[in-house]
Parts: sequence; structure tokens; C-alpha cells
Amino acid sequence: MQNTVNPFSTQFWQAGVFPFQFADETTLETLFRQVVSNRFSQIVGPHGSGKSTLLQNIAKLATRQGLPVNFALLNSEQRKLPIDFLHGIKNGGEKKLFLLDGYEQLPLCRRFLLRYQFRNKAAHLVWTTHTPAWFVPVLYKTNPKFECFRQLAEILLEKQNVKIDEACLKKVFTESNGNFRDAFMSIYDVFEPDSPMV
Repeated sequence: MQNTVNPFSTQFWQAGVFPFQFADETTLETLFRQVVSNRFSQIVGPHGSGKSTLLQNIAKLATRQGLPVNFALLNSEQRKLPIDFLHGIKNGGEKKLFLLDGYEQLPLCRRFLLRYQFRNKAAHLVWTTHTPAWFVPVLYKTNPKFECFRQLAEILLEKQNVKIDEACLKKVFTESNGNFRDAFMSIYDVFEPDSPMV
């Protein structure tokens, strides 16, 4: 049996496509209340553990709640904030949510400047990072668990009505050191037309 569309294509699991899978009793609504009660918040965790997905989920909830959102993504190839990222930040007036995926990509001096720019503003800033910044509340610490990975894989597999052996999932998850992104990319090959189905 071959699939016409690989269920592990990035279009199906890239950041923000899934609802974030909490490993505890935390809810997105609870986190959102914390976001709007703090000027700064940070989501901390290792590579591929769902930080970006959680940030995207917060953005969607904020939009539904009528809170304007500005979003920026930084990586090793893009380490400068977009010119328009801080558009709309001002003293008083309408509240706004600023989301920064990849805070640690900023040079240290730029991180301090960014936080300084938010002083006395009617705005909230949430960022993702691998290492927590000092004196900033940790909104959530992502901790990749196999059970969450298995649930996400099952959601993807339902799209093609196929199954995969759990031992294979565990093997891929372990070899990827708990990095969901790497694990999905590895398991993608299992479902290619020239590979045997598991």
C-alpha cells in the first residue's frame, strides 16, 4: 500500500498546525491569562519540543480574544528583528501582544534594549528560548514526552487511515533525542513510495 500524500509532510505538522499537547493539567487559557498579567513572559525548552507551536497557539487565542498581535521569527540566518515588529508599541492606549520566536538569536545588548523598549508600555512580550532569561517569568517549560509524540503521530496517520508500529515510533523518538521536528522528518522516509510501510 502506498500513500498519495505522505502524512508526515511538513505541511501537516509545522509550528501552529497542531494544538499544543500539554503534558500536565495546564491549559492554553490559563497561560493566556498569565501572558496578559505580565509585561514579559518566556517559553523555555530544547529544540523541537513545541515552543513555536505553543507560541502560535497563543497568537491564535489572542486574536480570538481581540488582542492585536505582532509576530517575529528569528533563526541562525535571520538574527535581526523586522523593522515593523515594534510597530504600534506606545504609552497607554490599546494593549497589544508581541510574540518573538527565537529570542536567543538576538545579541545580548539587543535583548536588553528590547526589554527597555517595553517599559511603561501597554504591551506584552512573549518569547521562546532554550535558556531562560534572568528575572523574567517562565510561562511554560516544554519537556518532550514520547506519549505526546505518539498522539501527534496518530493524528497525522489518521489522514491516510494507516498505522505504524509503536516500536518504530519509539525508536525514531529516541534517536532524535526527543526532538519532535527531527523525529517527524526521520519518519517521513518510512512513508515514501519506495519505502516499505511499517
